[in-house]
Amino acid sequence: MGGDQVAKVYFTNGEDQSVNAGQGGSILVALDYAFNEKFSLRSVLGYKYVTTAATNANITLTRFPLRFSGVVHFTPKWWASLGYATQQRIVFKGDGFIDNFKLSTPGGPHLELGYNNIFLNYTGMKYNDNLNGTYNASCFGVGFLIPLKKKTRTVMMDVPAK
Repeated sequence: MGGDQVAKVYFTNGEDQSVNAGQGGSILVALDYAFNEKFSLRSVLGYKYVTTAATNANITLTRFPLRFSGVVHFTPKWWASLGYATQQRIVFKGDGFIDNFKLSTPGGPHLELGYNNIFLNYTGMKYNDNLNGTYNASCFGVGFLIPLKKKTRTVMMDVPAK
């Protein structure tokens, strides 16, 4: 949630809806590389999507988030990450009711604070349009991790030769 309004949709019943730059739901896939139990590197690729309440049009803002961060594990349950986030192929589609347009971003900082598999996050970002306009795309969110692979520990033991 968050960010500046990039478009406003007006409905025939007199109501309207803003489409904000930081708004939308995401589905992401992360790859962690753990150096030890306290520090890991994380890369994330995903899809972020927001639509409007229009029943006769599919008006959307879509983008592909890409993030790289370092993750510090304070305890087995508490962790935080700091890194860089960008988004690729940022596209607003008006479905014939509003002009389509593309946006771009140089990226910005991304922070997360988590407990087990639940985390709060913040991304600081601006979008640029082709008319030299800028939009604040900074946003706050809540996320849930669903590990695809359980953490395993390998125990090595010396076995005396017979």
